[in-house]
Amino acid sequence: MGQPLLVHVTAKWCPGCLRLERTTFPDPRVVDYLRSSYVAVHVDADRSPELIARFSVERLPTAVVITPDGIEQGRIVGYRKPEDYITELTRLIGPWQRIASSAASDRPGVRTAAVANSATENPSGKTMHAGFFSRTVRPPRVVLSVELESSLMLDGYCAVTMVETKKLVAGSPEHRAEYDGQTYWFIGAAEADRFRNDPARYAPLLGGLCVAAQVDEARQTPGTARCAAVYRDRLYLFAGKEERQQFLANPKHYLDCDLVNAGQCPVCRVTRGESIDGNRDVRHVLNGRMFWFDSPEHQRAFVENHDQYVAFEP
Repeated sequence: MGQPLLVHVTAKWCPGCLRLERTTFPDPRVVDYLRSSYVAVHVDADRSPELIARFSVERLPTAVVITPDGIEQGRIVGYRKPEDYITELTRLIGPWQRIASSAASDRPGVRTAAVANSATENPSGKTMHAGFFSRTVRPPRVVLSVELESSLMLDGYCAVTMVETKKLVAGSPEHRAEYDGQTYWFIGAAEADRFRNDPARYAPLLGGLCVAAQVDEARQTPGTARCAAVYRDRLYLFAGKEERQQFLANPKHYLDCDLVNAGQCPVCRVTRGESIDGNRDVRHVLNGRMFWFDSPEHQRAFVENHDQYVAFEP
């Protein structure tokens, strides 16, 4: 009966989209679920306006579920946590799966199979996934992807080298680490180990967003490794040279701009009802924001079950 199509529409400037790409998409449960249940298509809203109009997408992010015969089963609008995302996708496709399975069982000799993971060109020049968009939906060219991987941070440049030597050196996929929903590449195993031992030291502030745009304009714009600065052993990214100059003119204005709750330990606040200052050397980054803790024990408790302290997340 083939696999349903999941068209997920996002944009680089959309806060909810950025959070999905940092937290939900890289989650192993989501990756495994999509591999087994869907053919996933990612669409950049700014690069595919005709497709956005055809699907009548009014808010971002939006996920549209389409059966192999071109019928929309429903959509998810807005951010979802990994478990909620899987639950809603399962609910949306459930009725079609029951009907399709019943129909297949009523036709002896008909073998059901997943659609091949390949794209084919049709005479009109549009890209269509085999078995999909064969009836009513005719979108313009889009990039097809069966699995949604976490975003490659810093365009593959080594974060450890950037912080420690202030040099831009390309990393290798052979030496990699995952942190806060992002993939990092490094120039060698030693650099990868140093990152794993203290990832919060090397991860760019605000999950890689442009620090100047966020602090001065409350605008979420991706930064780039080619416009970066290291200040007090932390990595700041900027969208361009102008934003970087704003930072260099007054770096203290941006110091620890990703710090949550003025550095007070969120675990102490929840478990004891006390405002205890955290230690900047006992830290963790979540959703691009920095948390400090009064002890390694409280840091571990937060990492293992941060939802318990969600009131103190950004």
